[in-house]
Amino acid sequence: YWCLLKLDVAIGYMIRTKILADLDDGLENAVVQYRKTMPHDDSSNVKEAIDSLQSIFKCCGYNGTADYNPGDPPRSCCLMVDGLPHCTDTTYYTVGCKEKISDDIQKNMWIIGIILGLLLFLEVAGLSAGCYLRVQIVKADIDRWQNSYNKTLKQQDDSNHVYTRSHVRSLTLRTRNEEIR
Repeated sequence: YWCLLKLDVAIGYMIRTKILADLDDGLENAVVQYRKTMPHDDSSNVKEAIDSLQSIFKCCGYNGTADYNPGDPPRSCCLMVDGLPHCTDTTYYTVGCKEKISDDIQKNMWIIGIILGLLLFLEVAGLSAGCYLRVQIVKADIDRWQNSYNKTLKQQDDSNHVYTRSHVRSLTLRTRNEEIR
């Protein structure tokens, strides 16, 4: 049980670390690419993606407005007023998207924790059910061998011996072991 718990916690931590590392690398590369194409290409997929991120998360660039030309960040970094970007020197989002998105992921990690907890519960429940079924199978085998042995004894009508339950069980197990060999 504890091994499963430790394994699930380790997997959860690795997933979290991997998500944040991939996000960090991808976002930084995308902002660099955006900066290269910004004045020239308005139809770039990278530009559309970064503009959407900056608008949704209310952030600007990778680390902030300094990622773009001084005083000229993209319109998606501007505060929205009545559904339109309102761009002045004081109305740009100053927080970088790395920080905003990382914070958002951190806030929602509890969902991953719940999923991992449910998986752990299912693993333990499956393990417990397997152990229970194995014990029931062994008990059924012992009862079957005991009944078989008792029938054999009755057929022989051996009245000279008194068999106790433990004696019958040991004979049954011995007979079963001999059959298995």
